[in-house]
Amino acid sequence: MSRNFISYSLFEPKKLYKHRTYDADKEKLERYWYNLPAVALINSVLYPEYEMRLSVCPETLKNPLFDFYIKLSNSSDKYSYRVVEENYTAHEPALWRMSLLWNQQSHIVLSRDIDSVPNIHEYQSTKVFEQSNYAVHTIRSHP
Repeated sequence: MSRNFISYSLFEPKKLYKHRTYDADKEKLERYWYNLPAVALINSVLYPEYEMRLSVCPETLKNPLFDFYIKLSNSSDKYSYRVVEENYTAHEPALWRMSLLWNQQSHIVLSRDIDSVPNIHEYQSTKVFEQSNYAVHTIRSHP
C-alpha cells in the first residue's frame, strides 16, 4: 500500500551558522521546537491523507518538548518518528528527511523544514504537483 508523507528532521544543532543574517533566531537552539505543535495541527488539516514523520537524533528524545510529539505518535498512526543513530559532527542531518524517498511504500514525500509552517503558496503548489505526472517538485518560498 502506498503512503504519503510529510518528512522532517529534528536534531540538536552542533554548529550555528553566522551567515544566516536574515534569521533573528539563529542563535537560539530551541528555535526548531517553536512550531512543532502548529506544524502537526496544520498538516492534519491541510494534508489529512499524509503522515507526518520526524527523523530525530537520540538527544531529541531527551528534550521535554518532545514528549508532546511522542504522545501524538502514540495516539495516532498519522504521526511517527525514527531515531537515527548517526554521528553528525561534520554535517547537519537535514537530509534525514529525504530517507523516505527510498521507502517502497512511499508514494509522495514532502520534505519540509520543521521551523516553517506551510503557507498558501506551498499548499497550492503541492496540490498542483499531486495531480501532475512529475516525479520531483521543488519550491523555495523564503524571500
